[in-house]
Amino acid sequence: MRPQSEIEADVKKVLNEIPEIIGITHIYCHYLNQQLSVQVNIMLDTEMRISDAQKIASAARMKIEQIKDIDDADLHLELDDAPEMVQ
Repeated sequence: MRPQSEIEADVKKVLNEIPEIIGITHIYCHYLNQQLSVQVNIMLDTEMRISDAQKIASAARMKIEQIKDIDDADLHLELDDAPEMVQ
């Protein structure tokens, strides 16, 4: 397995290609039975319809799951009013 910092960098790179994602607040990597699952908290426009947000999250999940070594991705919408962004 690659270092977590490399995986996080790849996730950020992929998500930065999606213009509707205005921020990433958390990236969690979980290993279970040699499988890597990634949980990512993203920020979208607060005025966006839920159905549109779901489509964006689904597209983002598919892109993340194409990254080498990642077996599963779970996207969460960040609802905090003033979250800290991942650098």
